[in-house]
Amino acid sequence: MVKKVVKVREYKKLDLRGGILFDGFPSIGLVSTILANYYIASYNLDSIAVIDSPVFPPITTIYAGKPKFPARIHADENLKFAVISSEFTPHPSLDREIGLAICKWAIKHGISKIITIEGILEEKDMEEACKVWVVGSTSKSMEDIKKAELPILEYGAIMGIPAIILNECKFANIDAYCFIAKVHHTHPEFKASAKVLEMINKLIPKISLDPKPLYEEAEKIEKKLKEVREHIKPVEAPTGLFYR
Repeated sequence: MVKKVVKVREYKKLDLRGGILFDGFPSIGLVSTILANYYIASYNLDSIAVIDSPVFPPITTIYAGKPKFPARIHADENLKFAVISSEFTPHPSLDREIGLAICKWAIKHGISKIITIEGILEEKDMEEACKVWVVGSTSKSMEDIKKAELPILEYGAIMGIPAIILNECKFANIDAYCFIAKVHHTHPEFKASAKVLEMINKLIPKISLDPKPLYEEAEKIEKKLKEVREHIKPVEAPTGLFYR
């Protein structure tokens, strides 16, 4: 039996108290991954830790000639901003462990806000693609969403890592914001990414970025990410290796 141990391995200590954490693990689509890469590049965030597990796929991604773990944390101490980035979608049986590891790390570092994204596949109605809603974990986070005049998810279900983050942050009284973005297989995902970015700008102006470069560059980013994910698929661990 393979133990599902998910750990955050730090190699650089930063003071992130009162800061913001962006969860870039992909769900359905690449919206979170595109935004994570955009934040890291735009703010020149420093690599400070990796999220690792014996049941993660045995891969390394290469950027600028350097090997990278499949899941990483980048941050800036002055901005008090940390971003998790990853190109692979974890097996659903690992979602709870990853979500808990993220929340434990956030609590340990005094993070005050967590942003996470859930993708929903829209298979029929093209006009529904790129629609985005938000939901918060606490009364304060819901007040923030209302003040920013963002569309609220009144009813529905959220799955995977974002669900664990919302639940744990509600229990720990940490403000978490989950953006639910509809994506369509024929609709460019960078457009949905830019829309989510515009909404995050309204909600948390401290980490605002101009969405225009994202519209211009994200198509290239999306293409590269999809190429990386195609390479990852053959080495992803089979379902039989995961146990409850």
